Amino acid sequence: MQAWMCFGISDDHPVSSFMDQLIINAQHKNMLVIDSMREIFKSHPQIWNNESYRKSAICILTRMGTNDLLYEAPVTNMSWSLCSAMTVVVLEHYNGTSDIDLVMSSPIVRTKWRALNPFVSSCRRDALKFYRKINV
Repeated sequence: MQAWMCFGISDDHPVSSFMDQLIINAQHKNMLVIDSMREIFKSHPQIWNNESYRKSAICILTRMGTNDLLYEAPVTNMSWSLCSAMTVVVLEHYNGTSDIDLVMSSPIVRTKWRALNPFVSSCRRDALKFYRKINV
C-alpha cells in the first residue's frame, strides 16, 4: 500500500503515479528539480491539465515537506523538503502553457525558488513559513 492511500488516493490514481515518479526522480535518480519537472510534465499531462489533480499533489507535497522538516534529521530532509517545495511552486504557478520551462523561468517562480534555496537565504523556519502559506 502506498502512502497516498492516507490521502484517499488509490495506487492507480494519476496523482499517485505523479508522486511515485517525483520520489523516484529525487531519491533514486538524484535528478535536479528542474529536470524532474521537465520529465514529469511530459509523462503526466493529466496532472498539469487538471486543477483538482494539481491541488491534490500540492496538498500531499505540502504535508510531506512539512513533516520532513518537523520530524526528520536535517541532513536528509532539507533536500526532500526543498524538492517538494519547489515542485509546489511550479504546480501553483502552472498556467496551461505547453512549455514547462516558461513556468519555471517566470520571475515569480524564480524568486520563490531563490527564497527557498538553503544555500542562498532559506532555513528551516523559512521553509515552514512557505508551507504554512499554501492554500489548498
